[in-house]
Amino acid sequence: MADSCRKSYLTCSRISSLSFSDVRTWCLRRLPILQWAPRYNLRQDFIPDCVSGMALTVYQVTQGLAFAVMSSVHPVFGLYGSFFPPLIYAIFGMGQHVSTGTFAITSLISAAAVERLVPFNNGNVTNGSLEDPYASPFEMRRIEVAAAVTFLGGVIQMSMSLLQMGCATFLFSEPVVSAMTTGAATHVVTSQVKFLLGVKMPYISGPLGMFYIYIYVFQNLYMIPIAVVLLSLMSLTVLILTKELNEKYRKVIGFVIPIDMALVACLISCLLVLLVIYFVAPLLYWLPMCVLASVIVVGLKGMLIQFRDLKKYWNVDKYDWVIWVCTYIMTICFAANVGLLFGVLFNIAVEVFRITRAKSLHLVHLQEDYNTVNEEDYVGFKIVSVGGPLYFLNAKKFHNDILKMQHRLCTRRESHQHNGNVLLIPLSNAPNGTMPHIEESKMTIILDCEGISFYDFTGVSVLAQTCCDLTSQGTDVIFTGCSEALKKSLQYCGMKELQFFNSVKSALESIKRCRGSDLEEPNSTDA
Repeated sequence: MADSCRKSYLTCSRISSLSFSDVRTWCLRRLPILQWAPRYNLRQDFIPDCVSGMALTVYQVTQGLAFAVMSSVHPVFGLYGSFFPPLIYAIFGMGQHVSTGTFAITSLISAAAVERLVPFNNGNVTNGSLEDPYASPFEMRRIEVAAAVTFLGGVIQMSMSLLQMGCATFLFSEPVVSAMTTGAATHVVTSQVKFLLGVKMPYISGPLGMFYIYIYVFQNLYMIPIAVVLLSLMSLTVLILTKELNEKYRKVIGFVIPIDMALVACLISCLLVLLVIYFVAPLLYWLPMCVLASVIVVGLKGMLIQFRDLKKYWNVDKYDWVIWVCTYIMTICFAANVGLLFGVLFNIAVEVFRITRAKSLHLVHLQEDYNTVNEEDYVGFKIVSVGGPLYFLNAKKFHNDILKMQHRLCTRRESHQHNGNVLLIPLSNAPNGTMPHIEESKMTIILDCEGISFYDFTGVSVLAQTCCDLTSQGTDVIFTGCSEALKKSLQYCGMKELQFFNSVKSALESIKRCRGSDLEEPNSTDA
């Protein structure tokens, strides 16, 4: 009761202490239009904004009409979709060089819901004219479904923003995103095939739907009008050449977009699109769909050329190459959302597999890693460095690897002893803070734990069990680089009589000082 009263009091105090400057800062941070609108230079920026707005209008009108058809709704609603997003973004948007509007992937997702809930059949009467978009109840039901899907998507995005779910994007690795977007672009191109070829076909969706579309096209090649194919090829050629020339001579043109041009341009684009809706929309009815489809396909060039990433992934990391290929196959066989979900889960599974198989132990060579140290002074001492976290995913492999390493070292030692080459002078366990007496029958492993970034109970338990197993097989263990928390954890797991040094260098110095007799007690700064 006291805690709740205290929290209420603190909340009331914070509210009462709010000043006008705090409210103003909050509004400016969430409404960027309040920042740039008062500073807008009408004389300097209005003409460039008009030019940009007109160019953006041409782009939005053609894309809006085509993406509306892709969403399985009346084409005029694509113009509405081109009007409202830039208007809202001009008020709330923070990216100064971003223009918003209709999008191919979301149009396909909307079409899946529309076709499933309001399917087309012979009993439906629809009017494809832009002059009367509300002529049919069938069209109204379809736009209701599309609007509901769009609104729900916005609610989900706002909820994720309030819950700060953007941090979850770390699960989306570059190969997963690249493969998913490329697969989605492939779906979009496939959805435009019927318009590029002028073939009427039923709506096909579901698993492997993309392949059924191409099967249907090949089965009905005789229905393809030659004129539509020629117009599509001509449109694609002109658009591709224009884009290539723009990219090639971009530096020669040297045109730089002003800082406030884009937003602010969004508002002018909205006004021009509004004029198109009221006055020019009836004239766009006769715009060939194959031309609109060509615009969409060429606009996806950036996504489709991501196939070139395969060479990069193959040369850098074969696992990323496999992730890309598998994610792309799942995306084209099913859908973009299924491909993304599969890509994330598959990527996590691959990383878990790699962690469990990763090499975490490294045998240190004194003369290579410590230039001032002579290995002959430390015969019988082997330094093993742990280079990674120690937890339940890799604890078992750590245990097996260190036992295998110890077995190889012992085998090599026995071979040298039989040949009479080397006499090993190792250490035995002793209470913490003291060095043990030398025994010629044992060898000693200096386990450098400085690379253990984090650990869990399973990892510490396996580390303690590993130490016991090594001791039972005639090998002593000295720990270096352990944090205080790791020392306490090992002692909690029953390892009371262990030797700890702050670093490998301090352990080697103590060994060198104390060889040949009872080793002296290390300094307090080293132990």
